[in-house]
Amino acid sequence: MDKKKKAYKIPEIEPRIVEEPFVMYGTLDLDESKRYTYADYLT
Repeated sequence: MDKKKKAYKIPEIEPRIVEEPFVMYGTLDLDESKRYTYADYLT
């Protein structure tokens, strides 16, 4: 008996767009002329 397997067809799903309200996150006061270390980041 030779049984053929049927190919599984993936249904097409319309992509959904998720929108979030605009939120202003806090910014850091960093001196851009200075180089920071990983230790600075941790503090």
